[in-house]
Amino acid sequence: MFNSPIPTISVGNISVGGSGKTPLTIWLSGMLRTKGRRPAIIARGYRAGPSGLNDELQLAMRKCPYAAVIANPDRINAIRDAVTFHGADAAILDDAFQHRKVRRDLDIVLVDATRGFGNGHMLPAGPLREPIESLGRADVVLLTRTEQMQPVRLDALARQIAERAGRDLPVGRIGFQLSGIADLQFAPADFPEGPGGAFAGIGNFDSFVNACQHNGLDVVAQMPLSDHVGYDEALCERIGRWAKASGVGWLVTTEKDAVKLSQISLAWPVPVLVLAIRVVPDEETRALLEEKVDSLLARKPVEQTR
Repeated sequence: MFNSPIPTISVGNISVGGSGKTPLTIWLSGMLRTKGRRPAIIARGYRAGPSGLNDELQLAMRKCPYAAVIANPDRINAIRDAVTFHGADAAILDDAFQHRKVRRDLDIVLVDATRGFGNGHMLPAGPLREPIESLGRADVVLLTRTEQMQPVRLDALARQIAERAGRDLPVGRIGFQLSGIADLQFAPADFPEGPGGAFAGIGNFDSFVNACQHNGLDVVAQMPLSDHVGYDEALCERIGRWAKASGVGWLVTTEKDAVKLSQISLAWPVPVLVLAIRVVPDEETRALLEEKVDSLLARKPVEQTR
């Protein structure tokens, strides 16, 4: 197993579909920066576009211009490149819980509270990539999208995780909060009035729609697309025709979709808006993550990583 010369944090999950890894990765990158580190964000780069980066990494690059953003399925060489060519002194491995060739200093696993573990079965019979008991390998489990769930449901899910993990495992809670409405060029836009439509190519479309409605957007039409969908002019024109046929006055999509849509020149029939979100941990979870990150940075001070 490869021992990384720099502090290494893994952000992963055990289920298919979106659990909020990208927003948390961006949030952790910001935390590392405030602690004087130059982080690298490293991912396999599934469904990468012409830039060599997929939608998640393009968004990370936009949100974290101070970070080295690297797509490489070989996480070991990616860490070495981050140190050698980018001067990184900390690394966040996106979607790496199942990647065990690199020893990590902090293993964070996300569980979408709106979905839990589904029917509890492994693929293809269910949504699990590995058994719930595998959470015992994690250092921290975080329930995400907690703003969409009642506390009693969150408490029950936390108990289930502790029981199945087989040990006293910290279970934190993070919500996603609206940070603003933007246009496809990420410029601030006015909050839309009247009914609109939502479209996106993400792993958990229902949670995106719920987030829109939770933040006051009147979504009356929905178009779920395949995860990591490749947008082109033909698809955008089809979405535009659907919007006109639905009679909506605006459309809304995610930031991950917007990084791809911003590269397509098209006269949309209605404004296309972007729901910008931010990670909001509860106070106990914020303190837990601060303590964990401070501890690992103390074990690998900057002087030892350069």
